[in-house]
Amino acid sequence: MRNRDHATGTDEETAERRTVRSRRDVLRASVATGIGAVTLGASSPTSATVTDVDADDDDFHVYLLFGQSNMEGTGEIAPEDRETNSRVQVLQNKTCPNLDREFGEWYVAEPPLNRCWAGLSPGDYFGKTMAAELPEETSIGLVPAAVGGSDIALFQKGAPIGRNGRDIPSQFSGGYEWLLDLAQRAQDVGVIKGILFHQGETNTADPDWKHQVQEIVADLRSDLGIGEVPFLAGELLYGGCCDSHNSEIAQLPDLVPNAHVVSAEGLDGADEAHFDAEGYRELGRRYAEEMLEHVDANADCEPTEITSTVRTPAGDWVETDDVSVSSGDDLTLAPEVADGDGNGDADAAGTWRWSGDVDAETRQVTVEPLESTTYTATYTNDCGETSSVDVSVTVENGSDCPVGATDPDGDGLCEDVDGNGRADTNDVVRLFTEIEDEAYQTNAARFDFDGNGSLAISDVIELFDRL
Repeated sequence: MRNRDHATGTDEETAERRTVRSRRDVLRASVATGIGAVTLGASSPTSATVTDVDADDDDFHVYLLFGQSNMEGTGEIAPEDRETNSRVQVLQNKTCPNLDREFGEWYVAEPPLNRCWAGLSPGDYFGKTMAAELPEETSIGLVPAAVGGSDIALFQKGAPIGRNGRDIPSQFSGGYEWLLDLAQRAQDVGVIKGILFHQGETNTADPDWKHQVQEIVADLRSDLGIGEVPFLAGELLYGGCCDSHNSEIAQLPDLVPNAHVVSAEGLDGADEAHFDAEGYRELGRRYAEEMLEHVDANADCEPTEITSTVRTPAGDWVETDDVSVSSGDDLTLAPEVADGDGNGDADAAGTWRWSGDVDAETRQVTVEPLESTTYTATYTNDCGETSSVDVSVTVENGSDCPVGATDPDGDGLCEDVDGNGRADTNDVVRLFTEIEDEAYQTNAARFDFDGNGSLAISDVIELFDRL
């Protein structure tokens, strides 16, 4: 993965980190031989051991987890929750002497995942479930950055509200910088496969919230270069203080590409805002189930071949990407998806988008070109790959009139300014509106209706008088 420059801690922390790293070889050997793959639970945290991951490991799948208290986790930790799996690791997001963990180091995942004093969180059972469902050669890296009580603006790029009194490492100006640094560290050893998000209690019913989330996700994806990896947003506790905000969460898939909502329906709460321990366990499983539906969905996906099909003004359907028409003629463009047998499949699953002189999201469009142009159809198939076809349309005016105009009576003057095949008041209006445009002025002789050798308002008046 890419090398990064990261914010660092104190000199003392750096020295301690070097000492801790000396234990890595011992751990790597135990994992390689399968010793300690699963550690049975205890009632309190086990002694922390730094783990290591081989650099550029494509089998080390990283997931970012950010938000406020329900992502941080407030659930009571039971002995069963302390059962660990060496394939599930967590990147420590804050130095915590009580846990014997150092900022920026990897540890076998065990609650609390977030900072120093959190409880059970969705991330715990998300990691367990992912490891259980993925091949044994795949390891899971959890990168949490969640803070109770945080406003969504804490995670906006540029730190618009600063640290906002939240307990994050002192070297960071805000939550976005903190999360980005952790994510970049994770990219040094693994591949970011998805993002988990749970936040909104502090911003309940704020209509701007969803647009702030949209901005944060776009910035993260861009700054990390991770494309449109799945983004999962969890619902808030049903029947609690803030469940009205679930209607805002429901709109995220319409704003954020590859975004999906994780239901909280049926989960119990410990209070008005937070899930109980079993709620966190189930919510983590639901995050995993949803992620498994979307992660690497495009791994075996290839662009779909599409062909250009055009209905000419004569009513004939022709497979072509180059067609000539007269100015003002209707032309129907209806590309098709190749289905492997030489015939097009007009009803294939996927979405269409047109660009050029037409803006549409339907497969079939009807256009009335006044001048030669190119229309581009882009098809996105059901696994997210895109393919395009250009349709070149040449407009034949029957004369050498510029800007799509025509010469209906063959007198050498372009009375049909808008190219619809006849001269009428619309042509007067268009000439008056566009008379100063370079395309008209460089072809003044074709619009010199008063014969004075130049193109001016007097020609507009003369055209009107000729109607």
